This record gives sequence, structure tokens and C-alpha cells, in this order.
Amino acid sequence: MNDLPLGTFVTYNPSSVGPDTPIEKAESLMQRYGARHLPVVDQRKAVVGIVSNHDVATARTRRAQLVSATGNEGVNCENDILRIHEIMTRDVLTIDQNDTPRQALDVLLQRHVHCLPVVDERRLVGMLTSTDFLRNLSYGEMACGRDPVRKHMTGIQAQVDDDATLDEAWRIFRETGCDYLAAVKGECPVGVVSRRALRLAMRGEPAGLGREDLREESPATIAPLVDTSAPEVRPHASLVQAVNKMLQSQVPVIPVVNRTNAFVGLLTEDDVLRAMLEDFQS
Repeated sequence: MNDLPLGTFVTYNPSSVGPDTPIEKAESLMQRYGARHLPVVDQRKAVVGIVSNHDVATARTRRAQLVSATGNEGVNCENDILRIHEIMTRDVLTIDQNDTPRQALDVLLQRHVHCLPVVDERRLVGMLTSTDFLRNLSYGEMACGRDPVRKHMTGIQAQVDDDATLDEAWRIFRETGCDYLAAVKGECPVGVVSRRALRLAMRGEPAGLGREDLREESPATIAPLVDTSAPEVRPHASLVQAVNKMLQSQVPVIPVVNRTNAFVGLLTEDDVLRAMLEDFQS
């Protein structure tokens, strides 16, 4: 697998925005293409930042809260339109188009990110995401794709009661070091809660783009934070089968259950990326 070029995984000519783009346009692009991030480029197509769906949702929510608090209805005036340069991350990790897939995976895993603008002398030529790697694995050509899920899943410790308080869930996140926990009722998972969603809820911030994420106060339990959209997979299923379920449901993590539907582990995007990295190193 070491002879595969990076271009095998790259999405070329990706959607991008400029620093002066209104956040509403960025939000529309993300929703249209199902993107979680957009690169920000200048007139020469040089990468100057990156903006996430969380950046957009947070900015929009704070503006709505300001309008509600001040009674100012003039937020649609030209001078009040929020621009991308006001919310974007300026210190952007990029990868050169001549780098290798192994180098890209190293960056994604070590820096805990899920997207990298691909550049040629700072100019944007493509985007590389964890989803691009998963999509390639789903074709079934990598050796790790035949591995059973149990070989790569996070263990049974990654769980929390579905009615746990925020503080209880945060304690488990700290103790396990996991980025996701299965929310369980009895022994059976009812969904997944992420460290990020919990952290945002404890700070009173939105978790995504939807209006349903606008909360006046933090929830008392994790119940409103549980994502119930993730399908389940058996531990003996192949990694390819699990990844196809991830891609079809557009989720970054799926619960692993036994024949009685009892929770036995989680499989995350990072677990899959680590398996792929092992293939590239072999």
C-alpha cells in the first residue's frame, strides 16, 4: 500500500470561501455539500484559514442572543453582517500535494483533526478528510478492511448511562480518555454522546448547525446530547462492513453489540484511520 499516491484520497477543486464571505453563505455551502469544514482562501487561492460548522453555528447563535438581549432588529444591515474572517481559524494545518498518505494519516491522528487542505506552494488544490480515507477503505482493497471489528474497537469502558448528569459523563470522559461514549439503557446502547458535544453543552454553546441546537440553558442530563442516528455493528463484522455503515449514516462512530444487543465497544473514525496507518507501515 505504500505506493499509493496522496491523490488517490484527495477531493480536488473543493468548495471554498473568502475572508469576506458572509457566514450565511458558508452555512449554505456546508449544508448543500454535507461538509463540516470549508477552507478560506485569498484572491490568489492561498489558504488563509478554515471555518467549521461549529464556528458558523456558534457565531449565529451568539448574534441571535445579542439581538434578543438588546432588541436590535438591525442585524441584517450591511454593517452588521458577520464575515468569515471574524470567526475562522487562522493557524491552519495543511499538507503538500506531494506528501504521502502515511504522512497525512500521521497528521490527522497526532493533531486530532479530521480535515487537511492540500496545497501546492500554499495554493489550495484539494481537501483531504478522514471521510476520504474511509471511503477508500470501503472499496475493500486494503488488508485491514478484512479485519473483524473487535480487533480495532474501543472497549466496553466507553459507556455512560443514558440519564447521567453532565458532570457524571464528564468524569467518565476524563477517566477513559475517550472522545465518544455509548449512552446505554441497561446493557443496550441507545445512541452515542461525544466529548465535544458535552463540553459545548456545559459551556452553553450549540453543537451543530440546526436551530434545534439553540439552547437557553444547559440540559440537566446527557439525554438531549445523545445522537441516536448511528447504526450498530457486530464484533465479528469486517472493518469494511462497519465503514460502509458509517458512510451511509454519515456518522463518525458506531456502537458494537453482541447477539443480545448488549454493548461491547465503539468503533470510531480514528480507530479505522489507525488500522489504515498500520497497513501503510507494513
